[in-house]
Amino acid sequence: MSENSLLKRGIILIVIVLFFGANVTYSIGEENGINSVVSAGDTITKIISSESDAATSRTTIYDGSLSGYVNDTSMNPIEGARVRVYFHETYEENYTDSSGYYHVTNIPICYCLKNATCSKEGYKTEWVLLGITENTTYDFILMSLDLHPVFDGTMGENGWYVSCVTITFVYDPEEIAAVYYTLDGGEETLYTEPFEVCEDGVHELLWRAVDHEGNWSDPALTYFKIDQTPPTIDLTWESYNENGTWYILFTATCGDATSGMDRVEFYLNDGLMFTDNAPPFEWVIVWPPLPPKYSVRGLICDRQFDEQNVTFYALLVVINEYWPYFEFTAIAYDMAGNSDLEFDYAYEWNNRKIHLLKYLIFPNNYTGRIGLFFINAEFEEGPL
Repeated sequence: MSENSLLKRGIILIVIVLFFGANVTYSIGEENGINSVVSAGDTITKIISSESDAATSRTTIYDGSLSGYVNDTSMNPIEGARVRVYFHETYEENYTDSSGYYHVTNIPICYCLKNATCSKEGYKTEWVLLGITENTTYDFILMSLDLHPVFDGTMGENGWYVSCVTITFVYDPEEIAAVYYTLDGGEETLYTEPFEVCEDGVHELLWRAVDHEGNWSDPALTYFKIDQTPPTIDLTWESYNENGTWYILFTATCGDATSGMDRVEFYLNDGLMFTDNAPPFEWVIVWPPLPPKYSVRGLICDRQFDEQNVTFYALLVVINEYWPYFEFTAIAYDMAGNSDLEFDYAYEWNNRKIHLLKYLIFPNNYTGRIGLFFINAEFEEGPL
C-alpha cells in the first residue's frame, strides 16, 4: 500500500473519532440540561457530584440540638430571647422561658459549623459558630443597649449585701461618649473603671450620660444596701419556781445598727429549740429540760419485774442520779443574714445516795445486768 493511501485513511479515521466525540459531548450535556459546550469528562464529573450531594442529603441525621441559658451581664435570666441556628440556607429557633432556658432541636448533624445567634429587643445581639451534636450546650450573655450599673457582691437576705460591692456601668461606647455618677450626694465623677463601695448603710447612686453629639441623658437613680457587721448579743438567765415547778428564763439582749434585728434562735446541746422573731427575745424552759439518769449498783434480793417495773429489796445499794451535760446557746440574726452567737449557760450535776435495807421500784427500761444478789444497771428514769 502506498504512503498516500495510508495518509488518507488516517485522516478519515481522525475525522470519524472527532465526529463521534462531539456527539457524545452534546448528548450528555443535553440530558443534564447543560447548554454550554463542555467536555464529556467535565459533564460526567458534574453528574457524579450532583448524585453525591443527593445521597448526602438523604443520609443527613436531623437529631442535633442546642440548649442552654440566656442571662444579662448581672446574670439575671432573660425571658423571651430568640436563639436561632442557621444551616443549609434555613434555620431552627426557640425562645427562652422565665428561667432563661432555651432548646433548639431538629438541627442536622454534619461536618459544617452552625451560626447560632441570640437576640432580644433592647440587647446587643450575640452570635457564635458551633459544631452541633445530639446534645450541644451553650450559654449566652446579652449586654443591654441601655446604660445601667451592675452591682457585684455577696447578696445576703432581704436585699442587703454582706460584702463590699463593685459597681460597673454597662453601655454601648458607640452610642455613649461618657458616663458621670454621684455616690451618696458627693461630687459628680467621670466613670473610667469599676469602683468599690464597702461602707455599711443604704447608698444612693445617681448617673447620667452624654453622647458623641453632646446630648445629655436625664439622670437616673437607684439604691443599694450593705451590712457586713454582725449584730450584738448578750444572753442572760434567771430561775424561778411556780407551783412547785422550776423554770429558767433566758433573755437575749440584741442590737443591730444597720439592717436591724431579725430573729434569735435558742439551742439546747446544738439542737434548735425555739425561735423568737420579736423583742424581747426570750425562751422559758421547765427545769430540768431533760430527765435525769440513774445508775444503780449493790446487793439485792427478792427481785421482781413485769412489763412496766422492776422491784427489789436492797440490802445495800448505791444510786447515782445525774443529768447529762446541758449547753444553752443563742444565735442572733440581723435582717441581712449576719449572725453572732452567745454561749451563756452549761449545767452538769451528779447526786449519790446510799441505801440500806430499802425496797425500790424502777422502770423496767434498764440496761446492764441484774444478778441473783447483785445489781448493776442504768435507768433512763428515776425510781417510782
